[in-house]
Amino acid sequence: MYLLKNRETPVECTADDLCVYVLDVGQGDCTILYNPDTAILIDGGEAEYGTKVLDALRALKIRRLDAVINSHPHSDHLGGLNTVLENIPTDMVYQPTYPDTLIPTGYNFERFLELVQEQHLQIVNPNCGETAKFGQVEITFFCIDNSLREDLNDCSLVCRITHGDNSFLFTGDISKEAEQDFLAAELIAPSKFLKCAHHGSGNSSSNEFLDAVSPKIAVISVGAFNDYGHPSDACLERLFARTDSVYRTDIDGTILFFSNGKTIQPNTHVTFK
Repeated sequence: MYLLKNRETPVECTADDLCVYVLDVGQGDCTILYNPDTAILIDGGEAEYGTKVLDALRALKIRRLDAVINSHPHSDHLGGLNTVLENIPTDMVYQPTYPDTLIPTGYNFERFLELVQEQHLQIVNPNCGETAKFGQVEITFFCIDNSLREDLNDCSLVCRITHGDNSFLFTGDISKEAEQDFLAAELIAPSKFLKCAHHGSGNSSSNEFLDAVSPKIAVISVGAFNDYGHPSDACLERLFARTDSVYRTDIDGTILFFSNGKTIQPNTHVTFK
């Protein structure tokens, strides 16, 4: 399978590699984990980006997803998943637990539940520390008791992806308050790659959390000229002080992080044909 960097350079992802695509889906999150033996989707952006996500999956010739991981059911993470589930068979869906008071009531979430029921999909609410193996890719899920949470963002399912010596940490939209809970529970280990929480919000990616993760690469999935001021200057300052490289989808477009199990090679402005 050939993947295009800057519209011209072919990159081959073999079964021994892992291609981590952080898609540019505006003010939302979406990541594809891919090699010829494994296909996993983490979040799907807003509903309006569902077709873009589907087109990327089809360009990669992904005909079936081993798993869909929804970090939490806000529309900027869940909405685009519906288009994917309507068109690509999926083996299972991972979601966090959250209190009844935080259950969304909008169309995107209702449609998501319909699709899960219609397709008899298995929804897994993983226990903290539970692992799932997909070929050479291992996912470890981290969660805190969400029963008393008052913010759905802080219910986000945190995932650590391991491929050889490389590790990728995905944090959903957790705030610094939830980060402190994860740190207190000693759940956070160093990872080479960090998908920054909540689009680079000033209330996420705290100093203590970044020190524990100690990432070499940080990526922010964020929309250009968004109404929230993301990423915040404070967050960027903390990242630049503690990482080697910071990437942003509003500047770098869709980004491929190519792992050979030893190193991670970033490729910006990726397009699909």
